[in-house]
Formats: sequence, C-alpha cells, structure tokens
Amino acid sequence: VNLQSKMLNLSMKLHTIVHGADGQLKSHRVIDSPRQVYIHDIFATERYFIFALQPLYVSMLKLLSGVSSYIEAMSWKGEDGTVVMLVPRDGGPVRTFEAPGSFMWHALNAYERGDEIVADFVAYNAPDHFVGHDALLAQIMQGKLSPAKEAGTLRRYRLDLPSGTLREDIVSAETHEFPIVDPRRALQSHRIGYMTTGGLHAINTGLKRFDYETGATQLFDFGPQSAVGEPVFAANPTGTTDEGWLISQVLDGESKTTFFAVFNAASID
Repeated sequence: VNLQSKMLNLSMKLHTIVHGADGQLKSHRVIDSPRQVYIHDIFATERYFIFALQPLYVSMLKLLSGVSSYIEAMSWKGEDGTVVMLVPRDGGPVRTFEAPGSFMWHALNAYERGDEIVADFVAYNAPDHFVGHDALLAQIMQGKLSPAKEAGTLRRYRLDLPSGTLREDIVSAETHEFPIVDPRRALQSHRIGYMTTGGLHAINTGLKRFDYETGATQLFDFGPQSAVGEPVFAANPTGTTDEGWLISQVLDGESKTTFFAVFNAASID
C-alpha cells in the first residue's frame, strides 16, 4: 500500500541546464511539470526554453510495478490538448499556453520575433504509429506492416506574449519527419527547412527542402522500398546560410543494403 501510494504521488520534473562554451555549468533549474507525459524533443530561443507537454500520459504505477512495458504504460488523450510551457532562461516566472492536442517527435527550430515566439515542428493528430498493439512500429517488430493513418504534418506555433495566447497553423499537410535547419540558423529566424517525407507515415522514402517564405518545395524520393533516416546538414564554412550539404543514411529494402546520400542543400531535387 505504501509503495502504491508513493507511485501515485510521483511528479514529473523538468530540468533546464545551460553550459558555457568552455563546458562550465552556467545554470540548472528544476521545474514541476503539471503533467506526467512523454517528451522526445523541446524548443529553445535566445531567451526561452519551450516544452510541449503533449497528452501522451505515462503511468509510472504500471511501469515500475512491471505490469506493462514502457509503451504499454502510455495512454493518448488528444482531447486534453497540449500544454506549452515557456521557461525563461534567466530564471523568470514560467508561463503556460493552451494548444490543440498533437504528438511531436522532433522540433525544427524556434525564434523570437518582437512580442511573438515562432516555433516550427512536425506533429501528428495522434501517435497511431507509435502507441498501441496495432501501431506501425509495433507491427514492424512482429514482421508485419500496417500503415498508420495520421500524417506527420508541418506545423507552426505562434505564441503571443502580451495576450498569453497561442495559434497553431498547419504549414504542410503532407507526411514528414526529422525536420532540421542549417545549424547556423538555430534560435534565429529561418527561411529554409529540411526533412524526410513521403512513403508510409513515420517511415519516409524521400527528402524535402521547404521554403517557409514562399511554400516552394524541392523533393528527392528514393523509391517505395526505401527508408530514409534523419538528415544532417553539413555547412559550407566559406558559404552563407543554407549553403552546404544534406546527408542522410538510407536503407534500400530491395538490396538489403544501407548507403549515405549526399546532396547540394540548395538543389536536393
């Protein structure tokens, strides 16, 4: 009974840690989370850390008692929405914003624009590729293939700081994953984003270059029997922003081999 009581009272903590360029610890803050949920990635700007507390709850009682596996201890409640926590890096008061319920693996980038914060990411209306016995990833572990229904769409949060409100926009309704920017644009405004796309939801067959200003896209698809891994941007040290190479590891399902694909980031098509 005492063990059960302790498990039920477990609370989730969020840690924000900042190191200097010399590796020395500059700050370490511990924050109580209003939810005990699964988090895979976060946003950061020059002045803030941003946590998207998506409604994928984790039951520590089931997990620690051995009743279920880690994934089986998760439950999705999209109707609860997402709580977006804005944590000042200088130690100021934490603020929360309400957002529609969605599941995010990876953030692309975030930046401050006047009294507004812009955060770009890939998200799903529900994690049907990840959670549940019929989920895509669970089926693959059993040697089966069952496509997920929900696509990883490109989305944008706009946090209005004076009013304390949040707006979510669907930038592209196609399927995506592993979004990145030229690392020289991290925490600053960006125009170009790179990501995987196509194929089954959460298992992509191509790479995309997306212009957030014009909506223009460039695409290279490796074919239906391919699985494209997370791309890496290798910056040209003598070039300007978004000049460099996009590198991705690709699994060729037909030959059962893996190779690295290298593209000029300006013309991946």
